[in-house]
Amino acid sequence: MSDLCNIQGPTIHNIPNSMEMSRIERQNMMRMRINRIALVQEIKVEHIIPVLKDAGVLSKQDEQKINTGSTIQDKARLLIDIIPTKTKCDWYQYFVYALLNSLGDSESHQRYQILVDFLANTFIPQPNSTPLKISLTDSQVGDLKLPKYDKLPDIGNTENSNQREDSDEVSREEIKEEAGSVNILVIDGTGFRMNENGEIEIERNNESDVENKLLQSTGSYKFDDKISTDQTSVADPQASETDSNEQNMIKPENWASRLEIPDRLLNVLQTEGDQDLVEQENKVLLKMQNLEMILALKEESKLPEDFQIATCNALGAILTEPFYYHHYVKYFKILKSLPRDIVYSYHSMLQSIGTFEKTDECNEIMKSGILLSDFLMELSLFSEAEKIIVSILNFLNTNQGIDTWMLKYQAAVKLTQIQNKDYNFQGAEQAYFLAVQTTWPIQLMTFGKDLISEGDLLMELSHYQLEQGSISTGFGWAKRALQELSSTNHIGIINGLCNGVMAYSSKLQIMKARDIAVQAVLLAKSYFGRNHPMYLKALLYLCHFTSEYVHEEVTIHIAEMTLQLAWKLYGCECLQVALAHRALSKALMLLHRFDNDDYYEHAMEGIRIARIVFGNQHSILHLFLHTFVGFEGCTMHFSLTASALQWKAMNSVEEVKDSTLLWAETEAKHALSIAKSCYGEISLRTAQMHTLLGHIYSSMKSHPDPSVKLPVDAETNLKKSVSDMKLCQSPKSQFYLLSVATLGIYYTVENRPQEALRYLHEVIDNVDSNGIYIWWIHACYQHLIDSYNQLNYNTAAQEIITDKMNQWLDNHTKQEGLITLTDLEDQAMPFDEFLQKIDSWGSKVKKVMVQNDETNGQLN
Repeated sequence: MSDLCNIQGPTIHNIPNSMEMSRIERQNMMRMRINRIALVQEIKVEHIIPVLKDAGVLSKQDEQKINTGSTIQDKARLLIDIIPTKTKCDWYQYFVYALLNSLGDSESHQRYQILVDFLANTFIPQPNSTPLKISLTDSQVGDLKLPKYDKLPDIGNTENSNQREDSDEVSREEIKEEAGSVNILVIDGTGFRMNENGEIEIERNNESDVENKLLQSTGSYKFDDKISTDQTSVADPQASETDSNEQNMIKPENWASRLEIPDRLLNVLQTEGDQDLVEQENKVLLKMQNLEMILALKEESKLPEDFQIATCNALGAILTEPFYYHHYVKYFKILKSLPRDIVYSYHSMLQSIGTFEKTDECNEIMKSGILLSDFLMELSLFSEAEKIIVSILNFLNTNQGIDTWMLKYQAAVKLTQIQNKDYNFQGAEQAYFLAVQTTWPIQLMTFGKDLISEGDLLMELSHYQLEQGSISTGFGWAKRALQELSSTNHIGIINGLCNGVMAYSSKLQIMKARDIAVQAVLLAKSYFGRNHPMYLKALLYLCHFTSEYVHEEVTIHIAEMTLQLAWKLYGCECLQVALAHRALSKALMLLHRFDNDDYYEHAMEGIRIARIVFGNQHSILHLFLHTFVGFEGCTMHFSLTASALQWKAMNSVEEVKDSTLLWAETEAKHALSIAKSCYGEISLRTAQMHTLLGHIYSSMKSHPDPSVKLPVDAETNLKKSVSDMKLCQSPKSQFYLLSVATLGIYYTVENRPQEALRYLHEVIDNVDSNGIYIWWIHACYQHLIDSYNQLNYNTAAQEIITDKMNQWLDNHTKQEGLITLTDLEDQAMPFDEFLQKIDSWGSKVKKVMVQNDETNGQLN
């Protein structure tokens, strides 16, 4: 014992602060609970109690209590129960230390080393993740037959071994009680486990296989020739050694993983020296290969009939880390059948349960469904995400009561978000009203209003109203959504700010839109870091703002930075990369960078990727066609052209020019067809598509179809745009006035000044840019003066317009340096403070309403 006293163990004073200690203790307690069966079976208390007593962790009274156990397993249980109560010291480190420095022989040291490895490599979900504890077989646990395998060698001398063999076997019921929700499955005679830690495990008795264990803190596996072991092994103690025949699950014949990190992505990460991202990509790959193995087994019918891939722990290990969802996009593009299998599995599982009951199992299944829908949305699989949420809503409808109200509300909000992302705005509206209807019984409850956070729902409401052209209403709800968002809802804040960029821009409140766009980038960087999709999203919305209002070099720099980040994060052809290509194409066209074909190639790349991801008829395609065929930022330059294809035509020889414009016409008609199916015959978007066709026809000198009358068809489409805008927009809407200005300038270019005067006067008499210079308003003044010059009379009116233009220019000077790269490196303002700055009136109203609610609560 004197030699033992000289061994340096962990210092008892080395205790973390209380908050950190609480988190670590919870993780360590989880490790003990997950590995409890193995610990109870293998620990000999006489081997480690002296070490723990010497370190001051256990007292004499503790030793006496432990020794009251009637069997070796009883004593081990008492020890494992007592150890976590020693919170005045780092009890877990001392416990591991005691195992590594036990008083047993060399064989026991080896077995304790294995236990320590199991403990150290137990996968614990991240603190901010939602744990999945869904058992595939909890409801049939009484009918399960545990697989048999060779018992581990006993620790200690022969006398102790005999004692254990004769009197201290762990009963089957005890194993069930200790195991909790651990899944035990048998496949073709092979012992196959799906435990609650997100892994597949095989029962083994070969000690060398233990080295092929779970990678620490990743929840992933090494795939050699067999699926690796978990940190615990469950034996059937009633099985004799001769009956236990070790069998391992072998990979399907000729199977090899198809997944690997793309070389281009790996080269980018290594060139930038981003070793953290390289390591994360490797972890993600291992997890994905784990899921790929399950898919391969399914395809060869090697999984049980009741196995549900939607709630298997291999998928659960992915779903519990939303921060890394984007890394999986490139792999699911390869495993194309996997999303369909997951959706079908989740739906069939809910059908098998039948009716919602207030149980932990049902609650966890609901949580996993919400996470699964988020994951599928990140993969741009909006239809599959919708099916998951619809299945949840149908399942919750089986129990119309208080237990399901909040879950139903959360699902309805999620459905609204999915429909918006999928450009199904009618579906979004229906989902919104379902969410509102669900809140009615909740609000009738005491403190029911406190349970509902409306920020996310109101933001989705604003989004689909803005898209459908209800600018003023959408703007109002955008402001309200920002006020309702909690300061801890970081994802909601970034989404709300991005929506705010669109809302404030649509009302020509340029400076506030600028502040919101920059704040979104700064807060996204603060909340998530630079290597995260929310930061990329903020940059994309900043690109939208700069391509509309910042005619400077910084617009191109930001767009290039956005494209580089999109590829770095996703490493494949996906929606986000397509949007980044589109943003860069718009920036290059805005600044007239036509010395090469980059503007055209990026527009082409964006539409190509979008068609790969969504097909040729998806509603989202109109975004890319609008850029490819008609860039909104150049709509006023009728003497020049207005799209990537049109710019391409202008820089080509005559023969290529004609064919390119015909191509542009075809794509514009396709965009118009999509807009009509998505938004309706008369809408903001369809009117914009008519403007595109008018541009194209005005650029053509001839057309192979004799039924096409170029001057007439150009004018017809431009007038159709104005008439549709008038029906769906207010007289002072910038979108309506922009279409009016386009038609007026068309008449000026076509030497029809009398018709131009009416439209151009309407623009300058009604537009209000809130003190900010906007180039197309300036163009209206210039073309109005040109129209008077063409008429060669009414000099007085011409002078009045000239004076008015000069006065407008004095009051609306060009904003140089509206956004700089330095702005994007500033410190983010706290969200609440920013709201007071951007919407002081809304903040004051909210404060008064909160005070009234508190007063009413006190009176009640």
